[in-house]
Amino acid sequence: MILEDIVLHNLNLNREILYNLLHNFVGKIITSSDGMTARFDIDHNSNAYVLSLDDSLRYYNFRNNDKGNILDLLSKLNDVDKTKYISQLYLSLATNKQLINESGEIESWNDTYIFQTPEIYDKEILKEYPLAISELFLKDNINVETQLFFGVRYDKFTRRVLIPVYYNNELIGLTGRRNAKYLQEGENKYMPILRYSKSLVFFGYDVYYDLIMKTKTVMIVESEKSVMKMWQMGSKIPTLALGSNALSRNHIELLKLLQVDTVIFALDKSLNYDESLIPNIKKLKKYGRECKIKYIDVNNIPNNLLGEKEAICDRNKEEINEIFTKYLKNENF
Repeated sequence: MILEDIVLHNLNLNREILYNLLHNFVGKIITSSDGMTARFDIDHNSNAYVLSLDDSLRYYNFRNNDKGNILDLLSKLNDVDKTKYISQLYLSLATNKQLINESGEIESWNDTYIFQTPEIYDKEILKEYPLAISELFLKDNINVETQLFFGVRYDKFTRRVLIPVYYNNELIGLTGRRNAKYLQEGENKYMPILRYSKSLVFFGYDVYYDLIMKTKTVMIVESEKSVMKMWQMGSKIPTLALGSNALSRNHIELLKLLQVDTVIFALDKSLNYDESLIPNIKKLKKYGRECKIKYIDVNNIPNNLLGEKEAICDRNKEEINEIFTKYLKNENF
């Protein structure tokens, strides 16, 4: 069962949480005399909503014929995708270490991993860093439109070009790239300005969320700039960045939440490529949902097409198409 199926099949186990969430939006909830249904109103609609109190927790609106389950209603009321609630309810089920399977039997939860969500920062803090067009990014072929779309900024105190990081439309980090082509000894190319754990999220999650839900496909890259370049090219392959070369358990849980059917690894070319690629694939196969796994065989790409330590997305559109045509492989590890 995928995460959404698990949560929907176990709504009854999260009944208290769901009721508390619903009370944030509705007034008085009136339960029928037989205890089978409940009526409530939203925006003074005179008890137009009826909620079934069986395990399905489905609702119906007599005024506009709107219907669905309580998760659908909460997502509409709060104007967020129900994935937000699925994550919260899945976490509750995991904490309680039990769920009901498709046969109606209570099972023990055999997975001790707890999905983690990142800390949220107030977006007002971004006003401290003015929007900017980075000459360094322009030289890397990241154009003005792309920099504006991703909200590139500048910090004059650290002399770094800043890239905001979002998850579910919330600001969760700000990473800074040293504004210099050459670094001094011991100087880090990237450093966090607003700290966040890269192992908890993918960069590009919000940008590509709708396309991922449509295609059920994800290409995994290392750097934020690779995501920006693929967006700039109008790529139809949703691209997410690790911020490193290591896929974490939280990353895998996010892929499960997104119900991804195809994962393509497109890590940077390096001497230790196999040492990063193979463990990532094995980890995904062990903890992820069943899916197709592919990878770009970068170490067999000639240097005139892809240089050492170079990202696939650094190439132009024609070269990327050539790489995908010749070097995209099915995993066999």
